[in-house]
Amino acid sequence: MFSLFTTSKKGQPSVVKKPGKPRFAARLIVVKRHADWCAASKVMTPVFNDLKNRFDGREVLFVDFNYTNNTSRYQSDLLATALGVARSVKKHAGTGFILLIDAETKQVIEKFTRRQSFEEMVNLLKDRLLDSLEREKMITQLQKEAGKGK
Repeated sequence: MFSLFTTSKKGQPSVVKKPGKPRFAARLIVVKRHADWCAASKVMTPVFNDLKNRFDGREVLFVDFNYTNNTSRYQSDLLATALGVARSVKKHAGTGFILLIDAETKQVIEKFTRRQSFEEMVNLLKDRLLDSLEREKMITQLQKEAGKGK
């Protein structure tokens, strides 16, 4: 278990345990891969922004990876690595699409292109959020049951 040692007001060392799951943890990560010169990106940018507005206040992280030039590509790759999604994002080369990624497993769930309607994208996002909530409830219930058996 990870822990930190700090000094209490009385000068005695105390242990601070690693915090649990953040209160506002993302359940889904929505990644837009775009480049300024890409025609498909120009179509998907307003769709991405509309999705972001539609899911405002939900546990969905929206991230824009810019592949217009070497500098923006490098920064996007650093961000993907920091988020733990670099491997999944690199499997989907190119620009002009949106990836739906499970925040827990870091795996791509869906790839949105201009072929899908906005409502199809919204419905898929809603379904995946519900799946995530149900999975968490099931895990919590199993943990409670396991605790009672002790």
